[in-house]
Amino acid sequence: MKGFVLGATLLMAAQSVLLGGTSSSFSMVSPDRPRTWLIGGNDKLEQRLRWSERQNTLFLDVTYGLLFFTDGLHPPQYQTYTVRFPEVRLSPADPSLYIDDGHGHRVILGHLRRGLFGQEVVLSPNVTLTAHRNAGFLDARLVFGGAGV
Repeated sequence: MKGFVLGATLLMAAQSVLLGGTSSSFSMVSPDRPRTWLIGGNDKLEQRLRWSERQNTLFLDVTYGLLFFTDGLHPPQYQTYTVRFPEVRLSPADPSLYIDDGHGHRVILGHLRRGLFGQEVVLSPNVTLTAHRNAGFLDARLVFGGAGV
């Protein structure tokens, strides 16, 4: 038991150093993990966060393409995978996106900005979005107060 506690303490200290010395870093993982195309056979072309007012949810769309295996008989193929972050909420008072930290405080993750081409999600400087394939599944997370994994 002492070894487990010591190991956990060292891991938390290492994470604190790696994430810029802040001990308040945490990440929010999307519960969705869609199966993607074969590992190594595609490239991520685009990722985009969007807010759905109808579903009151933050979504991430990630588009991959089969570009390495194209020729005259096999044209390029594209596939967009969508995951959600259901814990994110939109403030009724302003266009801020936030999560509840479990202690009655709001943690701001970004805001909505309306532009020429519609609505855009702008993340706060201390929030990083990561999305990558892991064993053939899309893994997406928002990292607060640190660098993405």
